[in-house]
Amino acid sequence: MCRCCWLFTTLVGLVLDQVDQISGLGGDTGMGLSSIASLVLFLPNLSVTFRRLHDAGFSGWLYALNLVPAAAAVWFILSFINDFQASGLPADGDSLAAAIDEFLSTQSGPIYEALVAGVFNNSATSFISMLLSALAVSVAFIIFYTRPTKTAEQGNNYAGATAPQLYDGGTTS
Repeated sequence: MCRCCWLFTTLVGLVLDQVDQISGLGGDTGMGLSSIASLVLFLPNLSVTFRRLHDAGFSGWLYALNLVPAAAAVWFILSFINDFQASGLPADGDSLAAAIDEFLSTQSGPIYEALVAGVFNNSATSFISMLLSALAVSVAFIIFYTRPTKTAEQGNNYAGATAPQLYDGGTTS
């Protein structure tokens, strides 16, 4: 996404988020004006991103690389749920909150025992994979977005033929 579009989207989001907080529009659902603006601006931002990738000579479908960290996040969530169920930790909210408080204050209790036993090793691996894939995709997009624009003569398959010059520099005939 170009810097101006990113700046516009961020400023609109910040202003509308403040309006949501002041007016209480977000409420418990979180669907305030800032969320609606994000949904409205999604397609224009997507088209600008595709256009920028095309201008740099890449396929717009490279944007689908964002699905890699999303898939890693799904893997993390599923492995954490699986590890949590295998850990034998309490599933009800009050007992779990008490176990978390005990772990945070004394570094002991059922959570400590589950960690020492390696119950959460699978979810730790998937969490690290999620972080590394997100970092790799972010670096790749920084490289893609900062590449200079290529013309068709420079090998850009997505650049069309140049438009005819309609302005002749001010001379009249």
